Amino acid sequence: MSTRLLGAATLLAAFSVVVIVAIAVWDARDRDGTARPVAVAVATPAQATPPSPDREALVAFYHATGGTGWARATNWLSGRPVGEWHGVATDRDGRVTHLTLPGEGLRGEIPPALGSLHALLVLDLGGNALTGHIPSELGRLTRLQRLALGANLLTGPLPPELGRLQALVLLALPSNHLYGPIPPELGSLTQLVTIRLQGNDFSGCIPAAWRAAPLNDFEELGLPFCE
Repeated sequence: MSTRLLGAATLLAAFSVVVIVAIAVWDARDRDGTARPVAVAVATPAQATPPSPDREALVAFYHATGGTGWARATNWLSGRPVGEWHGVATDRDGRVTHLTLPGEGLRGEIPPALGSLHALLVLDLGGNALTGHIPSELGRLTRLQRLALGANLLTGPLPPELGRLQALVLLALPSNHLYGPIPPELGSLTQLVTIRLQGNDFSGCIPAAWRAAPLNDFEELGLPFCE
């Protein structure tokens, strides 16, 4: 009896992650013949953590922005939960809520795949060497509260799709090579508290609704408010 149980325990111990449980086995007997319980450790596999539905978008971001050259990329592309990847935070469901990698040596273009991070609250990629346009797909991040892409090499006009970010309280895009008029759609961002746009080549006028933003750099922009 005991030989069979020990053999079974040895076989189950081959699992790399185990949970030890104790079971009582009637194996030995006292001198009077009464059976007594003996505790035996049996290994059972632990339940694996499901992968984050946002992992694919993060992998695309890593490759698009030269992840192998980042200053820090701890745990990126590893088997660790994405919430343990450097600069990433997640909610209890494993959805990415923060992607903060300022000054980490990112190069290349922001991939449209970031638009699939539907739980994202903060996107801070300032102080890097990102190029290309701001992807219109960022307009899908309807829960986003802080968008900081300043001090990069971004170019092109602002995508009007950013006007969908109704929860946005901070818009920081200074010191890039952005140009053209500020899309009127961005005037719907009435929750904005901080707006930083200087160091670009914007034209036209500033949305009138932005007057209420207490922290701004409108004087440096040198543009009038839209009527």
